[in-house]
Amino acid sequence: MNKHIYRRLAATNLKKNFKIYLPYLLTVIGSILFYYILTSLGINSFLYDINSKKETFYGARTLCTILKTGSTVSYLFALIFLFYANSFVLKHQKKQLGLYRVLGMERRHLIRIILLETVSLFSIGLLVALFFGIFLDKLVLVLLFQILHQTAPEGFYINTSAISSTLLLTGLVAGLIVIRGVFSILRTKDIDLLKSEKKGEREPKNRFLLAIAGVILLGIGYYYALTSHSVNQALTTFFPAALCVILGTYALFTAGSIAILKLLKKNKKYYYSTRHFISLSGMLYRMKQNAVGLSNICILSAAAIVVISAGVCLYSNGNRSIAQQFPRAVQYSIANQPSQATLEEILETTVTNHKLSYEDMVCIHYGNMLGELKGNTLLPDIPLTINLESFPDIYLLTLEEYNRFNHSSETLGENEILLYDSDDILKEDTLIFKDTTYRVKDTANKECLSYISNYSMSLFPKFLIVVPDTNTFDSFLKSSTGFAAFDGGITYLGFDMNDSVKDVKAFATAYSDALTAQNIANDITLKSDEEDFFYATYGGLFFVGIVLGALFLVCTVMIIYYKQISEGYEDRERFLIMQKVGLSKKEIKQSINSQVMLLFLLPLIAAILHAAVALNIVADALSLVMIVHMPTFIASVAIVCVLFSVVYGIVYKITSREYYGIVNE
Repeated sequence: MNKHIYRRLAATNLKKNFKIYLPYLLTVIGSILFYYILTSLGINSFLYDINSKKETFYGARTLCTILKTGSTVSYLFALIFLFYANSFVLKHQKKQLGLYRVLGMERRHLIRIILLETVSLFSIGLLVALFFGIFLDKLVLVLLFQILHQTAPEGFYINTSAISSTLLLTGLVAGLIVIRGVFSILRTKDIDLLKSEKKGEREPKNRFLLAIAGVILLGIGYYYALTSHSVNQALTTFFPAALCVILGTYALFTAGSIAILKLLKKNKKYYYSTRHFISLSGMLYRMKQNAVGLSNICILSAAAIVVISAGVCLYSNGNRSIAQQFPRAVQYSIANQPSQATLEEILETTVTNHKLSYEDMVCIHYGNMLGELKGNTLLPDIPLTINLESFPDIYLLTLEEYNRFNHSSETLGENEILLYDSDDILKEDTLIFKDTTYRVKDTANKECLSYISNYSMSLFPKFLIVVPDTNTFDSFLKSSTGFAAFDGGITYLGFDMNDSVKDVKAFATAYSDALTAQNIANDITLKSDEEDFFYATYGGLFFVGIVLGALFLVCTVMIIYYKQISEGYEDRERFLIMQKVGLSKKEIKQSINSQVMLLFLLPLIAAILHAAVALNIVADALSLVMIVHMPTFIASVAIVCVLFSVVYGIVYKITSREYYGIVNE
């Protein structure tokens, strides 16, 4: 057989089935484009030079790690979705290939046609994606630098390493899809190739056990999400909750949707109207395959809403979170118990030498330790296995220091304490420590924790314990088995400066050196550095979240489109018969709108419900990395839901029009 005929047949198939192949090609282009851009940014020397190990700004290396992780996730997700989309294409291909088989072609000839079609689609997709990717790469880099509050670099570049990685992985995906097509052709009988598009479904039976299981699983997932009250609980229950919700969604869409459709069918007035009869009967007989598609749409929609909302919340809440975690522009953690007078004397000398000024100074002497709470007994020994919920991060203040900071006049008797318990894990009004029982007189004011608490310990509940005197203070710290930050405690010193970042950094280093010269150990924390790191890390997470959310949205749109197009081809002959027996085009359109609207509204409503229920547990999980402002988070979710619904509605209009066009061909 003439070898050129395969190319002509492959090209003819692509042209004749434009409506099927164009969305698939766009999906290929989008998947490659997302992967290329994330990969290119992840290994971009404008962010982090891997050879010299030099960061462009503080946190750039962490950002590159986040971007590389995002590119891996996008690739794995694109691989799964391209296989899913290819199933629609392959189903449509089989009829044409079956015809070629009847005309005398051998299966090896059919395999060659599949190979040529797949290679053509992926080659076009790769070229288009790289063309746009190379030009968009710099634009996206500039946008990323804007998000990170950094100055964008100048100059155009082409990332050859990212191109090589994209070529390699695109070839791998194309090869896997070809192998799948080959196995599908080899396993399918000739007669089944011709009838692949006409293979129908029997009316499904009610599956009450599956429906009950779906309700139980969804209930468990919702319970986990709604009852989360700490970072630790959120991290330990998030994935079980998500798994239960996903499985429950599949079960309810499979069994619950059939039950609902059968109930509607029993409603004679509803079922036997022209508008609903055709669409309802069609959906009922195809509900097995519909259920999987609807579940996928629902889960992807919920994932897109949650991921984008979390990213928006992370980024928009940045200034508030930084201000709460780092309340002063310059902060020191100081050991060796120097007096406040000594610290102020050295500070004044350094300020005078640099001709600068400071304001709003805060100085607090405190102790920090960890312990395990069993009942009302606090154990200083660290167990081999830690239950985070009963393992508080403890901050100690003497009564004198507490009163000085709060401008108060609290009093404590012997073996009395003031206690702030962030997670209410102490259920009694006494605390036993080293055979001494302390009575909790009142709740301590937690304001000082905003200065002295270590935010990296946010997994742990927090205790603020105010003790009567220095002896009690020292007895707590000396009992701690290696987890006291410094013997005798730590001094927090923080103040604001209104000078340039460069001058502040120079001054902070000089003051640190002056303290060291007096044998006063210290560590510096500059808010400006932490802002750079915050935006590099969480700005990167925001960027990756938006990209992955967009990818989820694209995949959702493609699933909806393919679902409607494939069903349009299946329903065309049915509607043609109905037209011949007297059904008008207006009635056909009403029936189509009824079917499409029902199929669209169910996943959207369920997705928004899932996202709303997930608010609590996602907020708790985000508390690991930032202080979450719930009104901002709720507003982010609400805005994303509205925007998502608008896009969803546009897709509904487009796909219903395409569906109507196909059934009327």
